[in-house]
Amino acid sequence: MVSVGILGTGTALPEKVLTNHDLEKLVETSDQWITERTGIKERRQAGPNETTSSLSVQAARRALDMAGLKPTDLDLIICSTISPDMPLPSTAAFIQRDLGARACCSFDLAAACSGFLFGVTVADNFIKTGRTRITSSKTCRRPRARATWASTPPRIASSWPGRSSGRRRWKPLRPTPGGARRSFPGPSC
Repeated sequence: MVSVGILGTGTALPEKVLTNHDLEKLVETSDQWITERTGIKERRQAGPNETTSSLSVQAARRALDMAGLKPTDLDLIICSTISPDMPLPSTAAFIQRDLGARACCSFDLAAACSGFLFGVTVADNFIKTGRTRITSSKTCRRPRARATWASTPPRIASSWPGRSSGRRRWKPLRPTPGGARRSFPGPSC
């Protein structure tokens, strides 16, 4: 059986930092209330020119550099997000275009909080079945707050984290000396 491993990782964060003290000015809350319940002191908020795809491309370039790969080495791009740039075309298609990964397949996978696990499982299975050699899976957590509240956002919702992007590069691995293989076991679906 083919073992699959991570070749490189990359991250990207929006520039704007939103602290608990900033939230105190927007909603009825306090740094202490948020910190005691979540442990969070700050979160990121995307600016007008920061999108799911733009953050993903930054993270993808870092992961490709770490892996020693070029965008043209990719066979598949999986974008796991519930906050796409727009409904159609897929955010993965924008990532593919902006990376210059012209000869690969790309698609979005919407699975909310479990998107990372599903993305990993799909990438793992594409490689193990021989459909792809090198796969990029990406998870993006709400790069821009898209929720619309009737008036002021509730304090629990405004304290949630999750504005970032991360990428991983996957490929088959050869058995290591002694027969042991490095592998991601993957959840059963």
